[in-house]
Amino acid sequence: MVKQFSYGRNFEYNDTGHIVELIWKAKTKKQLQYLLTAIFTHQELEEAARRYRVGQMLAKGFTYKEIGKEYKMSPVTINGIYKKIKTNAVFKEFLDL
Repeated sequence: MVKQFSYGRNFEYNDTGHIVELIWKAKTKKQLQYLLTAIFTHQELEEAARRYRVGQMLAKGFTYKEIGKEYKMSPVTINGIYKKIKTNAVFKEFLDL
């Protein structure tokens, strides 16, 4: 299945499955770190970590204004993360709450 995104690129849903399989094969934290830095740019990893931290703040009850000030993030982006938390039980589980 291929889905067309607004930025004009095709994305195979199976591609994420391959990445998940690679991550699952990592035997140590160090291997996982090497793997992630081989697949993703430093900026992509930083953005993922930033979104995770925003998720934690949302789960702890911080306001959009507080989060936006801390991470220089728009309310639209924060709301997108909020919607993912609200609808994704697995994401909630990993927020360390």
